[in-house]
Amino acid sequence: MEEYTTTPKQFYKAFINNIYQSNRDFGDRITKKEIRELYPFESVYRDCYLPKLYEISSQGIRVADRVLDKIEEGPRYQLMRFAPSLYESYLPANIRRRQRR
Repeated sequence: MEEYTTTPKQFYKAFINNIYQSNRDFGDRITKKEIRELYPFESVYRDCYLPKLYEISSQGIRVADRVLDKIEEGPRYQLMRFAPSLYESYLPANIRRRQRR
């Protein structure tokens, strides 16, 4: 089964780099710091990253457990309710650690 493994921070970094690169291609002189000020992490996370996770799940691609651990509880459980068959084996990180001991 295919898994999506991009964490929120990795997604944000790629998002900023894509905007920076596209502006650079057009000759704009905007810095990454200015881009981060225009697009704060929280808004990119809420408006771009979470919808992408829902889209990926609707395509039948599972979001990796380590990624699920990094998103907030509310959106995590919404995602798990959205596609329950993909996430029936998910256990929170603290329970997985206890099982390994």
